[in-house]
Parts: sequence; structure tokens; C-alpha cells
Amino acid sequence: LHYPITMAALDAGLHVLCEKPLAFSLQQAEMMLAKAESAGVKHMTYFTWRWVPHIRYLCQLVEEGYIGDCYDAHLSYVGSYAREGGYQWKWDRQHGLGVLGDLGSHMIDLGRLLVGEITQVGASLSVRVNKPDAEGRPYEAANDSASLTVRFANGATGTIFVSAAADLGDRGQEQRIVLYGDKGTLEAHADASTQTVRGLHNGESEFRTLPVPESILRGIDQTASLWRQQFARLFTEQSVGTRLFIDGIVDDRPVSPSFYEGMKVQAVIEAAFESDRSGCWAKVQAERDR
Repeated sequence: LHYPITMAALDAGLHVLCEKPLAFSLQQAEMMLAKAESAGVKHMTYFTWRWVPHIRYLCQLVEEGYIGDCYDAHLSYVGSYAREGGYQWKWDRQHGLGVLGDLGSHMIDLGRLLVGEITQVGASLSVRVNKPDAEGRPYEAANDSASLTVRFANGATGTIFVSAAADLGDRGQEQRIVLYGDKGTLEAHADASTQTVRGLHNGESEFRTLPVPESILRGIDQTASLWRQQFARLFTEQSVGTRLFIDGIVDDRPVSPSFYEGMKVQAVIEAAFESDRSGCWAKVQAERDR
């Protein structure tokens, strides 16, 4: 429903903040971006993980050259919420993109943010848990596990793994990012109660925990529940999340991540579906960049 709602809002001249994934298809995402730009309004795709403190610090370290040139990147984000087995629209391919669109869109966005543009994808999409319709009717099941091998424009390679069928007990969800470069390695980990960044730099033999500086934390307690408390606090902060979108409207300044970033992630998702169908590598192609 993102596409029809967004297009109607744009017809009304409204600014639009749209949840990820931006659309149901790359073609829809491209049309949403084109219309938003033509309307001259502010537009944002809600990639919330960009604003979590340890991810912001990870981005800062990469930008400062901590790992140098990235060789390989491994990103994973897993949860347990598909194990329940009941019908939800996101597991129905006529309505959703599965875990690839749900958790995968976040990790694709972070891969682009931390490493660069993704140019090729090799993907395997799976359905691990049977989730019947409430009335027992057949439907096309969407993936609840997705494994992607990716190639970046700068020569780096990587993997993106997402699953909603992992048994995690009381962890709920778990996210890991590992970046290997010519000058060092960075690791980031997050679950419901802890978020850490660790690094190895310039020939060091032991990994060090790299505390998130207060300039990024701004009073956020990293031991508090990530989803129930930290996210609620995050998106009222100046220049973060929803506040960033509102400030962009009020001050008439660019907003990021925009529909453009949403469209670029959609292009990777589409390539993953194509690769899974064909069993071959698929090029990431967006009309805007051809």
C-alpha cells in the first residue's frame, strides 16, 4: 500500500515520510521518486537503523578511515517472529516482500552506507516455516530467510543474511556487522539489550571495545531496551529520524535517506528476486542510473 498512499499524498502536494521498503517493486519506487522530485516536496524513506548510536559511530569510524579500504563486509539481522506460524500479510507474496523486504531492506541500506553501491547479487530465498492462511486457503508464501552474496562497485564483496525463523530465545532479534579492510577490522553487534562496537586497527593483535562517544549518545542509555526505549528517545532528537524530516520541511533543507535511497535498496531487492529465480548472478539496475 506504500505506492498508492504515497502517490495520493504527492498529488495533494504533501511531504511524505514512507516506511521501508519503499515500494512493492522497483518500478513503483522509481515512479514515487520521480513524482516526489517533480512535486518539489520533502521525501524520506524510514531506514531507522541509520540513527541508532552504535551504527552512527560505526559510520563515523569508517569515514575516518579506521579500516581503510573495505575488502569484505558481512551483515546479518535475524529474528524469531516467523516461527509462530500464523498468517501475516508480510509472508504473503501478493502483499509483502518477506524478510528480504522487512529486515533485508535495513541491511542493504547499511551495506550501501558503510561500503558503497551494490552492483551484483547472488541470492537464495527460502520459506522455513509453514504459515497457513487463517481459513486454510493456499497462497504464495514469501521468504522468511534470505541469503545474499553481493559485489560492491568499489571491488569489495560481502554477504547479507536475514531470517525471521531463527530461534533466539530472549534475545528477540540480533544484528551483526563485520567489516574487513586493509588497515583493520570493525565489528558491531546489537540485540534487545546490548549494542557494542569492537575494532582492530593498524596491526593491533587484540580487538578493543570502542565506546560510543557521548556526542553521539546524547544521554541515551545503551543498556535500555533498544526497541521500547532507545528508539522512542532517538526519534525525538534534533537531526535524527522523524525530527530530521520535520526540520527539513521547516528549514527547507535536503532530507536523507530520501526516496532515492529507498529506490536504490529496492533495486537490490529486485535483483535478489531475479537471482533466486534464475540461479545466477543478477545485476542491480535502476532506470535512474542507466
